[in-house]
Amino acid sequence: MKVAFIVPSLQNLGPTIVVNTIIKHLCYNGVETSVYYFDESEAMDFICPVYKIVNNSPIDFDSFDIIHSNMYRPDKYVYHWKHRIRKAKIVTTIHQDIFRNLRYNYNCIISVCFTPLWIKYIKKFDRKIFISNTIKNLYSFENSLVIHNGIDIEYDSQSADQLYVEKIWKLKQHGYTLLGTYAAINRGKGIDQLIELARIRKDLGIVIIGNGKEKHALQLLARRYNVNEQILFLPYLQSPYNYLQHIDIYVMPSRNEGFGLAMIEAAMVGVPVICSNIPIFHEIFNENQAVFFDLENIGSLSEAVNIILSKYKYYKDSIYSYVMNHFTGEIMAKKYLNLYNSIVD
Repeated sequence: MKVAFIVPSLQNLGPTIVVNTIIKHLCYNGVETSVYYFDESEAMDFICPVYKIVNNSPIDFDSFDIIHSNMYRPDKYVYHWKHRIRKAKIVTTIHQDIFRNLRYNYNCIISVCFTPLWIKYIKKFDRKIFISNTIKNLYSFENSLVIHNGIDIEYDSQSADQLYVEKIWKLKQHGYTLLGTYAAINRGKGIDQLIELARIRKDLGIVIIGNGKEKHALQLLARRYNVNEQILFLPYLQSPYNYLQHIDIYVMPSRNEGFGLAMIEAAMVGVPVICSNIPIFHEIFNENQAVFFDLENIGSLSEAVNIILSKYKYYKDSIYSYVMNHFTGEIMAKKYLNLYNSIVD
């Protein structure tokens, strides 16, 4: 079997990480894979051939059995050239609530204009794969199914940049319990709630890893609340989970999320997790594995910290065991391979 994956870029972001994970396991199972992309960026390493799409020109679609598209530009590209595809089956993965994701990453105008277009493209695919039932229930696409994300981490704390490790330890030496989070920072990630928490909890330090359009606003908020000494902002870091051994609790305070891959990574490192009380997170974990807090309720977030600290080993062990049995890359890739085989057959 031959499978072509099309992604916006090779940047180390959630959808591309998922694609890379699938590819590794497909290759181990003898599937021939290739990756096609549009935008130049700092690239992830792939174990298969990688090609840049130039001037929106068509690839040799029918030299593949499956064309697997991910995100808006690839979906639009496959839709545009669909009339040229005779043999290959076309598949797309929907990684988020399209309307809300566009709103948080861009603005309401972009969301209103582009959501109907994107849905129009998706409807023409042979299979539509959702990464959660929460997202699937928002749409009424035919020939759709759910495959939860999975991840394989190459945990190596020795590869962490010692400059940033020292900064984390300097914060920890103040006696703080450290909460950590990492993301492409926008308002939908809800990280401002952690800064609000630092304002009322002087026993907590917050480590925020990542860049994004809301980062400067968060830095201003930390200064306004006079909690600078409790907050450590770090830039985008490759394999940020390698820094989590120095963190006590991972927090995912998202207002909107497609899945929540970062908290799966944190759990695999052995860090207990607090997450916001949104449907997608309840689909991934239950109250025995993670502690939930009510969005925009800083008191609830503070209490979640207390609950984790009161049963720290229980939550650490429970979530680790659960993710290793449900959300590994091997488990996810096997489901994709079964899907591809069923389509080709």
